[in-house]
Amino acid sequence: MFNFFNKPTISHANLRWALLLIFPAVCAPVVVHFGPTPEVVISCVVAMMSCVYLLCQLNTITSRNLTVWLVLCVFFFLYFLRYVYFSFDPTPVKGTHPDTAYKLLHDDSAALQRSFVFSSIVFAIFCVGSALLLKRTANKDLYAASSTGPRRVVDGQSTRILLFGIPALMFLLGYVAYKYQIGQMGVDPGEPLPFRLKGLVFYARLIVLPLLILTLIYLGKIATNSWVVRAGLFLLLAHGISDMMLRGSRSILLLCILLTIFLAASGGMRLKRNGILIGSALLLAAVSLMPVVMKYRILRFTSNEDPITVLGHAMRATGESLPQLLLNGLSVLYYRIPGIETMWAILSVKAEPLGSALIPTLISPFGITGYLTFTAYQVPPESNTLFAPGFVGWLYLAGGMIGLVLGALVLAWVCVIVPRLIYGAGLQCAPVANTFLLWILFVSMTDGTLDSNLYIIAAGLISLCGIELSLFMFSKKNAAEVPG
Repeated sequence: MFNFFNKPTISHANLRWALLLIFPAVCAPVVVHFGPTPEVVISCVVAMMSCVYLLCQLNTITSRNLTVWLVLCVFFFLYFLRYVYFSFDPTPVKGTHPDTAYKLLHDDSAALQRSFVFSSIVFAIFCVGSALLLKRTANKDLYAASSTGPRRVVDGQSTRILLFGIPALMFLLGYVAYKYQIGQMGVDPGEPLPFRLKGLVFYARLIVLPLLILTLIYLGKIATNSWVVRAGLFLLLAHGISDMMLRGSRSILLLCILLTIFLAASGGMRLKRNGILIGSALLLAAVSLMPVVMKYRILRFTSNEDPITVLGHAMRATGESLPQLLLNGLSVLYYRIPGIETMWAILSVKAEPLGSALIPTLISPFGITGYLTFTAYQVPPESNTLFAPGFVGWLYLAGGMIGLVLGALVLAWVCVIVPRLIYGAGLQCAPVANTFLLWILFVSMTDGTLDSNLYIIAAGLISLCGIELSLFMFSKKNAAEVPG
């Protein structure tokens, strides 16, 4: 058995110090290319020193600090590692920005340097804040609030309800989503249904179903029932494929695989060697499908055929070999995630922080994403296109320098304290709740759609409360039925 995510503590001393090599690798070419500007040099030194300070407190990988490691990885690989490449050639991000913004990136090196400085500020404050919180909570570990932990009593009834209820709910919600074109990418939502049914169906498919499936997998793990775990994994894969075809989403299948990894890392399931091999193959397949799904999304605009037929047309129209599809999929996946180049574009088009217009913008239909797309980028509203601001970009547009500082501090508090509260509260569904936290954090860090994520968070919290209450009631009933 492969126990990477099953050990309570995993030492990664060599790995954590190897990550620091990214900063010199970034700084040296950029300084040579742009010259040793004080802002870039100081930002590099401060970022590196703050990271060293955090890694002194973060010498292991456990369920309680996965959030901190996740943020570190996002900054390392989606911000700083790409900085040196974009300083020489911004071509890969051509498809992730409108032409008006992309054309400015070739000649605006000053904006690129400022975007690096702003990203470094957020990173440094996050590192120092997280390190201080880790140090402060080292002797007051909320992660183990009791010696025995929550009592987990699993009965066959709750598992059977999920095994039969989830497929029925998947079919019902999928049918309604298909009939009324709910959540389809690049398609006008059309006339609303009464009682906000479109929104309820959308969030039920996006949030409630995955959380129920993750709970089923977790219950199977507790009961050491491998058949239930396999059934849950199959349902999660089926949900990802069906949602990909119904909505034309390129990332939903990848997200389902990522949720499995998050659940295993949170202690909600065990990864075996065969499972890792199968998961790796599915991951490669999901990445290879991304160019096909993009073609599929375009073809659906002009076709009245069923989704399966259109997907077949898309696969034939793509006309690329499997290695080419994989390489194109990796490129799409890596460069479509907003990172340092989005902050670069925001500064290049001279988009100003919202200031007093923040609240009206937040309550508007498209929020800060709409402000960036329609006001800053000046994209016509009829284009049915939205451009994500990225995490640092969102903070800058929301509050300027104050937004960057406060956002970094809040991020540090969420990453360190919230996982400890989840596990310390003795929740029956603690690994599922922590998986949801990692999910929201990943989406927020990569897309930067923080204001629109409030609906996702609300749907998730309501779902988790219902799951926890149900598990508690089943546990209480079973405990009462035990003789003596």
